[in-house]
Amino acid sequence: MFGTSFWLIMITGFAFFMFIIVPPHRIIELLTFGIVFGFLLGNIILYTGTTLLPLFNVNDNLLPFYNWGLSIPIAWLMTVIVFAYYLPKIVDTRAGLYLYILFWAGGTTFMYLVLKYLGYWQDVNWNPLFNTILATSTHTIMAFYLYRTKYITKYRKTHKPKNSLFDELRERN
Repeated sequence: MFGTSFWLIMITGFAFFMFIIVPPHRIIELLTFGIVFGFLLGNIILYTGTTLLPLFNVNDNLLPFYNWGLSIPIAWLMTVIVFAYYLPKIVDTRAGLYLYILFWAGGTTFMYLVLKYLGYWQDVNWNPLFNTILATSTHTIMAFYLYRTKYITKYRKTHKPKNSLFDELRERN
């Protein structure tokens, strides 16, 4: 029973986090990006890692689906939306982009380690280094896609630049 409640708490927490820091109209705007790079890519990675190349096992009894569950891709959908929303707001330089990608890859690796520690993720032929490389690669691909589709440029043309994230939070209140 703890397993089901864990996944429910995780999904609810990620949803709450996303709805608090990303405006609803921007969530709708970024939903397709989240579905493709969060939910679909997440399922492809989990299918490859659990079924095609048995690299790891995931215990998800909330939304079981084949050899993995849908809880992780649903959580990834929400975090990918947050990633895309804050990329044009925070990153101004190439070094900033690299740090932003490494920050998110580090967060992904941290969540992997939490899931592993709690027993929801079992490594077969996998380790934290592989996870970090995969996370860095996927976040780099997402950032590249956002730049290539001119999402960043369009966003910066239509929105007044802020000095910091705290300026936006002050304006909301």
